[in-house]
Amino acid sequence: MLLNKFYDRLTKSDPIVFGRREIAELIEKSVYGDPSLADFAWDDFMNAKLVDPYERLIQRLAYLIEDHFPGDNKNQWCNEKGLKALLRIAEAIRSNSLPFPPTEKEIIEFDKDQIPTRYRNFLL
Repeated sequence: MLLNKFYDRLTKSDPIVFGRREIAELIEKSVYGDPSLADFAWDDFMNAKLVDPYERLIQRLAYLIEDHFPGDNKNQWCNEKGLKALLRIAEAIRSNSLPFPPTEKEIIEFDKDQIPTRYRNFLL
């Protein structure tokens, strides 16, 4: 089961390797509020020490979505546009169409908590 594998990996202090399909599933379940998803699963993913650069890019984009598409109230992680952007990421993971790797300039923008133009256009 996804949650058991997810929890087992998160309880270890070693860097974590997810499967891309698992990340897409986690994003979709989080967006749609799937009751089978543990309350802490999204936060654990967002704070995980990921090994794969593609997965770290997904994690970084998700982090920036929260900042760039803030929720309408304190109980929302992001707004409707942010949820749609997350679903685009999940779709891109499944179709292997997420722009990768980021350029050196894009990495600098990510480090400044900015979403580079190529990724912003992709998400919107």
